[in-house]
Amino acid sequence: MSRGLHGKTCTLVLFEQPGGEIRALHVTSGTLDVGGDGVRLLPEGGGDPVRLPPHLVEDVEPVTDEHRACVDEITGDYCLRAFYDGRLPRRGPIDLHALLARSSGPPAAE
Repeated sequence: MSRGLHGKTCTLVLFEQPGGEIRALHVTSGTLDVGGDGVRLLPEGGGDPVRLPPHLVEDVEPVTDEHRACVDEITGDYCLRAFYDGRLPRRGPIDLHALLARSSGPPAAE
């Protein structure tokens, strides 16, 4: 599926979930770039590309009305909901590469 994502707009929603309880989130929107070295999110405001870890690429999904109702900041046609079992930094820049490497995708639908 990742090849079909090239050039699509995507919103990355990183949930802070220490101990299983969602406390905060970080949102980054941009365009997906699929190449030989994997999938990257090119932020719409510029800045460094964010490499999506292989274990999260398959969790990129089309945005639904339910997604938009839950998170107003979703602007892309696709989204990646990632869950980080810890606290996000309160100051300074967020190292999305490191946080995503230790994050999981959304729980499987039952």
